[in-house]
Formats: sequence, C-alpha cells, structure tokens
Amino acid sequence: MRPVLSLVFMVCLALAPGAANSASIGHGLSVDLPPGWEVISDTLALPVHIVNDAANTQFSVFRSEFAATDAVNNQAELKNSVQKVIDEVILALPHAKLLTSTGFNQTYRAGFVLEFVSEDTIAKVTLRHRFEGVLYRLPDNRQALFTLWAKAPIESFAVVDSTIRQIQASFEYRGPQEASVFPPKINPYIIVAILMLLAIGLLYYTKSRRLQKSRSADGSGHFRIESSARH
Repeated sequence: MRPVLSLVFMVCLALAPGAANSASIGHGLSVDLPPGWEVISDTLALPVHIVNDAANTQFSVFRSEFAATDAVNNQAELKNSVQKVIDEVILALPHAKLLTSTGFNQTYRAGFVLEFVSEDTIAKVTLRHRFEGVLYRLPDNRQALFTLWAKAPIESFAVVDSTIRQIQASFEYRGPQEASVFPPKINPYIIVAILMLLAIGLLYYTKSRRLQKSRSADGSGHFRIESSARH
C-alpha cells in the first residue's frame, strides 16, 4: 500500500468569513488568512501552526514525501491509500465517525477531503474535523503530500465551516513541481523493445566470446583455418 499512511494530524479552524490576505508560510507555501488568524510557529520548519485565539482554533500544515519508487501512480491508487488512512487512522480516533470522503484531480495536483467527528476524551467535547490532503510531483519524481487539518467543537462548526473551506481552498505550493502529479504511464511496447534490445545485446556478447575463444585456440590471436581438401 502506498505511503499516504504517513499522514500526520493536528488541529485547524477558522472564524467567520472576512477579508482574507494571502500569506506566505514558508517552504513555497501560501494560504489566505482571514482577520484574527496568526502564525505562531517558526515558518522555517514544518509543520506550520496558525491560530485564532478568539475562536479557540488552530490550523496546521504538514508535509510528507514519497520516493519515486513509492509514488502514487493514479487516482485509483490514491483512493485506495486514502481508504487505508480512513480505516486505520481516522476511525481509530475516539468515537470517530466518517461523514464525507471526496477526491479531486487538477492535473498538476490531486488530493482528498475527509470530514468526520471524534471526541476529545480529556475535554469531553465532540469535535468536527475537515482534513485535506494535496499531492504534488517534484522534478525528481518524488511526491510531496501537504496535509491541512481543521477541527472545531461540533456546536460551532457550522459558523466557521465556510472560512475553513476558504483557507483550505486557497492553499498553494509554489515550489518546483511537475505539470502532472502522476508519473507518466509506461508504454508496454517500450518494455518489449527494451527486452528485445537486451536479447540482441546478449546474443552479440555470446558470439563475441566464442570469437575470442576461436582466436586464442592456436595461441596466435588469429583464426586457425583447417583445409578440408583431400589429397
């Protein structure tokens, strides 16, 4: 299973919608921050944490990377990986219940949004979450997955829902990236051609070895020619 399971979770939430300002949060990342939101972490390192004290909310951005050999190759693989996250991570939270699961593909990036509820067992509060993952492919064919996690007490979520969506929708990674998030498909005829070339090369190598043995048979480095003429 692809390594989308390495997703790390934290909290995020927004106040009622207002005039938002695009803010760089380091690492080639930017979001639109409504009034009252403040970055409280060092933007030189991820994760980045943003809060709105008036609404008792947080917004955190994480980054995970996958080697080219572990890349998510298509939407089906991404869907399967997200389902694994739901089954083994989301539903493992106390009293968790999945509400919605959706995906998107914008060619240069793809991703998913999960909405669910769980319980803060310490504060005895039911929380509603909106968790988004956005996947990009880097020039060396690694993939970078950025995760944005929002949560709020279920009683106040309806008030801040539109602002949460606004912040997440504004997220952009502006660092080096490929035009297509998924690696190009390998043409099966290319594989056949490569195998044929390997076979030809092996045949050529075998004949060369035989030729070298024939030349060295008489110790002179020349072919030994035997006459078949009868006397």
